[in-house]
Amino acid sequence: NAIGTYGVAVTNSQGCIGLDEIVVTHKLTPNSDFTYQRNGITGVQFFANVGLGNTYAWNFGDPNSSSNVSSLSNPIHEFTTKGSFIVTLTVTNISSGCVTSTKKDIGDVWSAIASTKSNPFNFEVYPNPISNSSMIKYNVLKENSDVSIEVYNLLGEKVYSIINNVIQGFGTYEFEIGELINNNNAAMLFIQLNINGKVVTQKVLLNNVK
Repeated sequence: NAIGTYGVAVTNSQGCIGLDEIVVTHKLTPNSDFTYQRNGITGVQFFANVGLGNTYAWNFGDPNSSSNVSSLSNPIHEFTTKGSFIVTLTVTNISSGCVTSTKKDIGDVWSAIASTKSNPFNFEVYPNPISNSSMIKYNVLKENSDVSIEVYNLLGEKVYSIINNVIQGFGTYEFEIGELINNNNAAMLFIQLNINGKVVTQKVLLNNVK
């Protein structure tokens, strides 16, 4: 199994001996395993096992996306829809020419993606882009509902908690949030409404008006 030059002797039935040498070389096989983690509300960052002299070819299994492939070692992909995606990484070692490939089912992409597609609470943030007079408006459909409203940045980090586990009754709620949100230096944030565990997310653009 070791690299090196090996002598070989072969003896036939008449006792004649032939000698030869065999050179055993090792071609470097790249590691195509990868990990991943959430990045922002609808994104996933992937991490290859980076090796010297390797090239990377990702296919995110998201054919509706204009960026379904990438040659970066640690790319970020924004998935276009909720669902289960098969992500493939193919790694080639340039010097040896060896190629390995790994496929992983990354499961159901983040629920926040689906939340932007359905809006049972008629959740609105207006005007958007945000001004100091921007409002939140939503409907609570049941009495004694547990309501939270939180604000996240592009990294998926919570930056504000507007209300947290407040019990609200059936009805329409509306209040101003523009001045609070515009104190953040980001260009974009995500406001997440959670009522009894069902989440709806709205993307908002900031004017950073002081």
